Amino acid sequence: MLLEQQQHQSYSPMNGYGHGHDTFDARDHAYVRTRSNRICSAMFPEIENDEFDDDQVAQTSATLSIIEMLAEPCQSLKDAVIDLLHVEGDDPLDNLPDLIRRLHDPNPAVVAQAAQMIYLLSKEERSLEAIIRNEQLINALIHASKTNEDNHIRGKLAATLCQISNHQQGRISIFRSGGIAELIRMLRSHIDSVVHYAITTLHNLLLYIESAKQEAIACGGLEALVPLLRSPNQKLQALVADSLYFLLIDRPECKQHFLSLQGPLYLVNILGNYRGYMKLLYAVIRCIRSISTSNENKASLINLQAIEALYNVMPIIQEEKRQLALLQAIRNLSDAATNLSTLSPLVISLLQIIQEHRNEEIVSCSCGILSNLTCNNSLNKETVVTSGGIEVLANALVHFTNIEDITEPTLCTMRHCTARHQYSQDAQDEVRKANAHCIILALLATRRPPIVKAALGLVRNCALSDINLQSLISERTVDNDTIAGIAIDVLRQSGGVLQQDFMASEDGVSMTEMVEGAVSALHQLARNKVIARQIYTDYILVDIITN
Repeated sequence: MLLEQQQHQSYSPMNGYGHGHDTFDARDHAYVRTRSNRICSAMFPEIENDEFDDDQVAQTSATLSIIEMLAEPCQSLKDAVIDLLHVEGDDPLDNLPDLIRRLHDPNPAVVAQAAQMIYLLSKEERSLEAIIRNEQLINALIHASKTNEDNHIRGKLAATLCQISNHQQGRISIFRSGGIAELIRMLRSHIDSVVHYAITTLHNLLLYIESAKQEAIACGGLEALVPLLRSPNQKLQALVADSLYFLLIDRPECKQHFLSLQGPLYLVNILGNYRGYMKLLYAVIRCIRSISTSNENKASLINLQAIEALYNVMPIIQEEKRQLALLQAIRNLSDAATNLSTLSPLVISLLQIIQEHRNEEIVSCSCGILSNLTCNNSLNKETVVTSGGIEVLANALVHFTNIEDITEPTLCTMRHCTARHQYSQDAQDEVRKANAHCIILALLATRRPPIVKAALGLVRNCALSDINLQSLISERTVDNDTIAGIAIDVLRQSGGVLQQDFMASEDGVSMTEMVEGAVSALHQLARNKVIARQIYTDYILVDIITN
């Protein structure tokens, strides 16, 4: 009951308690009204506020204590924010001279801060452009990398140099600053990210700056790059292989050194363990194509079964440019692969390419490989014949009659396949059945020494059969040329030159070879009495043959 009276009394407007409540409301109103001004005054004392006077401060002195306690830290916070705003407002590129100085500081912590700042700047296009133009800064980056072994520092420096190398002026500045040597040193780092940035930067320089190649070789680039071919990282391997290609091409001494570093072994291993990264495959093929022009590397690659490995990845490659590179690599190796007995599948694939393709370079390369593989290799000759290859080759002569890089190796392959193996007579008959005799005559009529040499050898082989002999001698051109007549002309002209200069040659064919080819063909054609009479009644020919 007493509590209820007290509660009732507390709400009575006639007692003193109600009057105290009104006073509290007034003070609360004053507190709220002046709050923003007091906070503003605490944080920004330099700003004058006419609406806020000392009387108000006195009236609310008790409630200002918290703000007064926070005023000093708030002021410090405000000053810090303003400082940051000023930093952001200033051009950070104005600090480049200071960053250059810091990169030369003996304290690694100072260098690390500078390296981090420059790395962040390099990720912004406008700042990167300024960095690229500042050769002194690039010098400092390379110096810092040389003089600091801290992995964090070297990682940031390598990343920054990589960003810089994406621009032509940046690449030039790195090269001028002696960056090649440092990049190659980075390749030996145990930190994957450093190696990745270093090889990317080095690759950019090798790709666009010709002088960088010799510089990289002089700085031990081959020795640093070759072991990286064993990396499990395919993207890294691709950059390494492509960089090696730039160092190997047209440099026999580098190819020899590459062999001593077991480079061919690593390349063939990559082919054998191909896992689907096409750029790596292309880079390795280009390397093999380059080193396969060296006899020592060629022998090593063949022993490592490089031809078989290249054949195994052939179906994967669809782009004609890459197909050509692969075929060129095989062609370079094929002239030293005559003793291999494992290439029948490759022979069949090459015949399919010749039959289906109309790309002159690809067909030419395929024909060149077949010519090499069928030279003194009975198994490959038999594979061509039993796979319908003679007809395919005869059709190629028709489709590419005017392309000597196709017709010459095609004639050579047909010449190889029509002699010295168990199906040689079948091959001779296939030439006739494919209506190739008229094409052979047309090609002979060009009088081009490489073509004439190959065609006369094929004529000699085909003329061993009476039915083929009759078909050959019955062919005539619109100018009334015959196979026998052209063979006689070749013998007369080449023999005459040979009598004057025994070492004479034309278009890479010696006159001795031309005479031998003509005599060999006429030896078989002369089984026809008309042709025999034509030869022995020509005193010039008799003189050449007997002398």
